[in-house]
Amino acid sequence: IIFTGSTGRSPGPVRTPSREQFFADPNVTKNMRMEIPIGRPASPSEIVGPAIFLASEASSFVAGETLLVDGGQHLAASPRALVAAGSAKDQ
Repeated sequence: IIFTGSTGRSPGPVRTPSREQFFADPNVTKNMRMEIPIGRPASPSEIVGPAIFLASEASSFVAGETLLVDGGQHLAASPRALVAAGSAKDQ
């Protein structure tokens, strides 16, 4: 496979055995439901497919792209940021 340009994937949070303690925190779960439209972290198997696509002939004409694999997190403005922005306007 010859890559003609820089391509990559940008995963959001991924639930792996080494991160179970992090995801066990109720605040993390609450924030994820607010900040990720899908409302949960990815499983490793959900990250593998896009990586295989980028490494395969199926992406031979894809160049200079970053494939976002983040459950829509990039689409949602952080509620905390919106609250902070609203508070700043009120002052």
